[in-house]
Amino acid sequence: MRLITLLLLCTSLASADTPRLVTIIHGEATLSAVGDRAYAVNRARGIGRDLDGAGIASATFSDTALAAALASPCRVAHLICLETPTAAHLALIDAFLKRGGKLVVHYSPSAALAKRFGLGEPKLLGPVTAPWTGFAFGATRPLHAPPRVDTATRRVLGPASQTEAVRVLARWTGPSGEPGPAAVFETPHGYWMSAMLGGDGDAVLRQRFLAAITAKLCPEVWRHAAKRLDREVWGIVGASTFEEAEAGLRRAAGRERAAHLEDYLATLRRLETLKRRDFDRGLFGAGIAKLWDMREPLVCAYATAHRLHLDHEVVAAWDPSGAGLHPGDWAGTAAALARSGVTDLYVMAKAPAFTAGGASGPDAGPAFEAAWRDLAAATAAGRRLGVRVHAWIPAMNLQHMPEAQKAAFVKEGRALLNAADKPVVWADPGHPRNREQLAAYAAALAARAGVAGVHLDYIRFPHEQTSMGARDRAVFERWLGTKANRWPADVEFKGPLRKQYYAWRASQVEGAVEAVAAAVRRARPGTTLSAAVYGKHPSCVNAVGQDWPRWVARGLVDHVAPMNYTGDHGVFETLLREQVAKAPRERIVAGIGATSFEANLDAVQVLRQMETATKLGVKGVALYSLEPRLLGPLRLAR
Repeated sequence: MRLITLLLLCTSLASADTPRLVTIIHGEATLSAVGDRAYAVNRARGIGRDLDGAGIASATFSDTALAAALASPCRVAHLICLETPTAAHLALIDAFLKRGGKLVVHYSPSAALAKRFGLGEPKLLGPVTAPWTGFAFGATRPLHAPPRVDTATRRVLGPASQTEAVRVLARWTGPSGEPGPAAVFETPHGYWMSAMLGGDGDAVLRQRFLAAITAKLCPEVWRHAAKRLDREVWGIVGASTFEEAEAGLRRAAGRERAAHLEDYLATLRRLETLKRRDFDRGLFGAGIAKLWDMREPLVCAYATAHRLHLDHEVVAAWDPSGAGLHPGDWAGTAAALARSGVTDLYVMAKAPAFTAGGASGPDAGPAFEAAWRDLAAATAAGRRLGVRVHAWIPAMNLQHMPEAQKAAFVKEGRALLNAADKPVVWADPGHPRNREQLAAYAAALAARAGVAGVHLDYIRFPHEQTSMGARDRAVFERWLGTKANRWPADVEFKGPLRKQYYAWRASQVEGAVEAVAAAVRRARPGTTLSAAVYGKHPSCVNAVGQDWPRWVARGLVDHVAPMNYTGDHGVFETLLREQVAKAPRERIVAGIGATSFEANLDAVQVLRQMETATKLGVKGVALYSLEPRLLGPLRLAR
């Protein structure tokens, strides 16, 4: 984690001629649970990526470097998961506010921080039967803020009270559009959000929302962002000006596609004229909207002009929201996907796979009932239009397990142990009851929802050092058939049994895959089984226990989706070439990280990586994640 923190501390999206007006500060020292730090870093990076997508440069810091983060020229700071800021932290924040700085607080239970915003102590609101699906603004919203932002959450911290200087700008809404608790508060010191803005939903709407509230607090942001995008937007098609882009697109289209191209060029010409007029008047807030609006016709022009060779049996997308493009409207989602040539959708199943206590199968309570019924609705809508729906299961990750259940789960010895014999909140893939429950859960979803497939994710070990406790020693020695003389020294780096230890861990994961495969195929013959895997083999065997070429060779999975998430096209092609040397091409669906933790690709980059996948003859591609901005270009490139 320290390495991640240092890397983020040194990461700035600002160019040399752009002052660092915006910073993003994530919790580390202020978090009580060490396990929450990775989430805070993840969300900080996601917020930074969304701001970057809107043209706003930022720099990311840990709260351990709060003084540097808030130092001049910073004008706006986004605080991500600052749980319990100390007196020293609050003193730095007070000094920042005193000199005119503004804050955007993303989810904090701190009463002291809330008080500075004119809010009472934030309290976790009662449980909801279904997650809030997004938030909608009232009659007033900042310039360029969208009317609604889709992002799912169950955890909302509602302030106990608010002063007259505070007003509610947006409220959470439920699956049927019913209004809920306050989502966004506008205060004299900035904005307060009652829940974390996730990475799900429409990325463009998230970007515009974050840009709108950031620039409302510091209007100078519009000028720098607009000028930056003006330099960069034409780079999407390898040009530096509109005139250069137009000429290049006409050459690529030739006579055959010239007429189809003309409408897009006319739209771009009109937006470029309006943008130049805004810039001449110094209206950079107005000008940036034209630059944002140029992206879609520019990408569509590229897809129209270039003769892309895209031929995939599978064009899949991951849906982390589990709600589709339009929450509550699977028919609309299926129609949009079918029009764009998307053949498969991995829909997140959000009921917990594991239960503590005496149950051997899945918990048949409301969460599981809602999960399979929602999958069944998605499956029925997709089947009518030729879109296959898969139940996406975050296997060993306990993210959907209630906190009370986690404690019981750990007590039962079903969580992994680290080298200090302390529990890690991650299911042990070798534990018999974990395998039994995961297999029963997957089989029940397949049978009840009638999905086309089951898609396993997180079917691996976590990134930290685990499986070195006393309990693990007994299991390892039984597998090895002999004793380890020194534990854990014999299995640590350069230890004499390190290779055997790697093989044992891989066998633990493989055993879990085998259990799921057998149960699913018994429950509903013909259901496909796939898995999201780390792409770099054999290093992924040692790192996380995923020997996926062996899973393919044994017929445990129908295909794998290596997560080749990179913005470097050369790296993507190299990874895919290595993968087709490890497993049959027809069993590989290449993962493309359109909006992943590791990459944030524009639609042209996505199309180019898809074209490479076609060239190498793999079964298909899977896009992370499902986003409306990609559907138009996909439709044109078919």
